[in-house]
Amino acid sequence: MQVIVFSADTAVSKALGALRRSTKARVQLESRDDARSWLRSVSTGESYDSADTDLIYLDVSGLAQSERTRLLRYAIRRGVAPVGILDPYDELDDPAAWIREGAVDYVGSALLASDLKVTRLHAVNEWSRELGDRVGSTNEPARTGSTLANAAESTSSIPAQSAGVTGVRVEPRFIDDADPDFPRDPIELVSLHPSPADWTRVRVGTEYTFATLYIGLDLGPNVTKDASTEFVTRSISEFQQALAETAAPYGGRLWFWKGHAGVILFPFDGLSGNSIIAALRIVLSRVFWQAEGRTNYVTKYFRLALHVGNVEYQVGHQRETLVSDHMNYLFHLGTEYAADGDFIATREIISRCPPGLRRCFRRFGSYGGREIWRMRPVRTPAANALGSVSKIMDER
Repeated sequence: MQVIVFSADTAVSKALGALRRSTKARVQLESRDDARSWLRSVSTGESYDSADTDLIYLDVSGLAQSERTRLLRYAIRRGVAPVGILDPYDELDDPAAWIREGAVDYVGSALLASDLKVTRLHAVNEWSRELGDRVGSTNEPARTGSTLANAAESTSSIPAQSAGVTGVRVEPRFIDDADPDFPRDPIELVSLHPSPADWTRVRVGTEYTFATLYIGLDLGPNVTKDASTEFVTRSISEFQQALAETAAPYGGRLWFWKGHAGVILFPFDGLSGNSIIAALRIVLSRVFWQAEGRTNYVTKYFRLALHVGNVEYQVGHQRETLVSDHMNYLFHLGTEYAADGDFIATREIISRCPPGLRRCFRRFGSYGGREIWRMRPVRTPAANALGSVSKIMDER
C-alpha cells in the first residue's frame, strides 16, 4: 500500500523512520506546503505517479483552527484517498470533531511514537473501504468524508478499536459503470418555461428555463504577482472565445463575463442534455487549448458548475445586476462548493445526462438542499511525458 504524509515537522519524519523503512508499505513524506498542489495535480490527472495512493495523512500542528479545517476539507474534496490527521503535539482539543469533519483516522503523539505500524494502516484503509461500500448503497448522498446519521448501525460489525478510527468514508474510488444511484429519469422541474433553441426567438425581459454553466478561473499566485493587467485581459478574452466556440454547436451562448468568472446559457426544452456534453468538451479541451496556445498559465485552471432553472433574459449591463434565486445559487455553487479544476452538476440537470456519459460522474454530496454530482478526474500525461512526446515528434 502507498501512504502519503504531508508534514512540516522534522520530528514527524523521525517518528516515521521505521515505518518508512518497512517493505510492506510505501510511506512517502511530502512538505505540507505542497499539499494543495499535489492533491490537485493527482485528482485532475496532471500527475499520476502517486494516483494509487491508499491513505493520506495531514500534519496539522502549528496551524490555526480555520486553516486546519480548510486543509482537511480540501483534501477530502479532491477525493484522492481517505484522509487522516496527524497531531504530533496533541494540539487538538477535540479529536472526534475532525472525524466528524470527514477524517478517517486520528494519530496523536503517543500513537505516533509507538503504534503506527503497517498493520494499523491496512486496517484503517480496509475499514474505510468497507464502510464506504455499505453506506454508499443507501439513499444518502455519498461524498468522501461524509458523516451519516446511521453510521454507527452500518458499522456495528466492524472492529473499530482494531482499526483505530471512527470516521466514515463513503465515496468508492473506482466505478466500473454508472453509479447505481444515478438518476435515470429526468427530475421534474417546477415552473418549466422552455427556452427556444433559436436565439432570435428569445425575448429580452422574458423568463425562460435555461441550463446555466458557471465558469470560474482559478488564478494562481503567479498571475497576480507577475502578469500585467493587459496580458491577463488578453488571456481571458482568448479563453472566452474558446469557450464560446465549444459551446456554440450545442446551442450555448456566453451570456456575460465579469472579472474572472462568467455564465454560458443553453436553451432547455425540459429533456436536453446538450449542456452536459458541452461542459465535458470544455474540460477535455483544456489540454488541447494549451497545446494550441489558446490558453496559458492565466487561464489554465478553471472550475465549472452546471444547473438548470429560470432566468429573466437580459442584455447589456442589466445582466450583471440581475438578481434571482437561480443565479445566486449557481454562483455560490461554483465559488463555494466546487474545488479547483472541478466540474460539478446538480441532480436536476445531471438526470438529463446521455446514458453513455453517466459513468463519467459520481455523487459528491449536496449543496443548498440539492444533490451534487462531480465529473471523475481525467488522466492526462505528466509534464515530463509530454516533453518526451514532443521530442520524438521533432525528431521525426
